[in-house]
Amino acid sequence: MTNKHMSRLALSALFVLGAAYTSPVFAQTQPQQPAAAPAGAIDFTKLNLTPDQTKKLNLMRLEFNKKAIKLKADIQLKQIEIQKELMKPAANPSLVRKLMQDKLALESQLQKASLENFLAFKKMLTAEQLALLPQAITIK
Repeated sequence: MTNKHMSRLALSALFVLGAAYTSPVFAQTQPQQPAAAPAGAIDFTKLNLTPDQTKKLNLMRLEFNKKAIKLKADIQLKQIEIQKELMKPAANPSLVRKLMQDKLALESQLQKASLENFLAFKKMLTAEQLALLPQAITIK
């Protein structure tokens, strides 16, 4: 085999490997709820929240949503950086690994924020409301 043929073969193999590695990356997926939150919707009407609790809950949800939107955007931007680097003819594996670690750290922050938000919500519930909580969560 000539060097030119070997180069083409190696480049083709690299392209196929890169395409196989990144194919799940290009797939359009449904946004997922962070794993730390309950795996379903909460029917707050079943908890008999007081007007004050409802007001606090709405403020908590707004604050969490602001954080979550920023983190999700940062995660998507990091994914684009990974894709761009992988599509380069001479992708830097060390940089790709670092970008992946950065993305995983952002995803971890989102899960922690989700957990903290849920725990703060539970903290404001009375004992009676806490007892009703399992019936208020619809498991997906």
